[in-house]
Amino acid sequence: MHRIAIFVEGQTEQIFIERLIKEIAGNIGIVFDRRKATGGSSYPRRMISLKTISKNLKDGFYVLIVDSTGEQSVASDINDQYNSLISKNYKAIVGIRDVYPNFSFQEITQLRTRLSSHQEIIPFPPQFVLAIMEIEAWFLAEYSHFEKLDSRLTIEKIKTEMGFDPRADDMMQRPHPAEDLKNIYGLCCKTYNKSKSTVETVVSLLDYARIYLELGEKFSDLKELFKTIDSFLDGFPNSQTTTN
Repeated sequence: MHRIAIFVEGQTEQIFIERLIKEIAGNIGIVFDRRKATGGSSYPRRMISLKTISKNLKDGFYVLIVDSTGEQSVASDINDQYNSLISKNYKAIVGIRDVYPNFSFQEITQLRTRLSSHQEIIPFPPQFVLAIMEIEAWFLAEYSHFEKLDSRLTIEKIKTEMGFDPRADDMMQRPHPAEDLKNIYGLCCKTYNKSKSTVETVVSLLDYARIYLELGEKFSDLKELFKTIDSFLDGFPNSQTTTN
């Protein structure tokens, strides 16, 4: 069985990453194991299963996606779980988190260094993917989904009302993409928040062909994530992840 573990900071990332891998994989059968990390301060850290899976899996593709319940916990959860995952023959371990709110755009290099420090590197280092400044920047850049949500949300309307163009401008320069998304949706009396139903609606509207073929050229971290997913689906011929 080909195994990959992906640690994300929250429910939004967990829902999106599962859908992204499904879309890239096509008809390839994949088992998704969704878990949520809890505890760590007043009681021990543990992983709660969010989805029941078969315990008798012997081959195929297995994706573990852990909601670390906060961007600050992604690296520490990976560090805590690394040896256990290696012993279970995971061939890639990925951490995905936002830069905002604890780091500025100017501190991204510092954040990358901090994430990689104190991590195990044998047999391979974990890969850290940064959503700059938030994962919603990727949603903003996939601008075709706005008119799917509501036909009134044209690029021209967004440019006029918001003062930026998600089709042409660099969404990594937006200081708070989640707030931008909320304000854009508000133009047609829609709501964007972190609730499961809202995130599932947004994720269902995204054009994954565009994300895979075009957004990787705009977001270097996303491009590296695609390389790792492709390697996973190819069966890890090199038994090693792509690193930033």
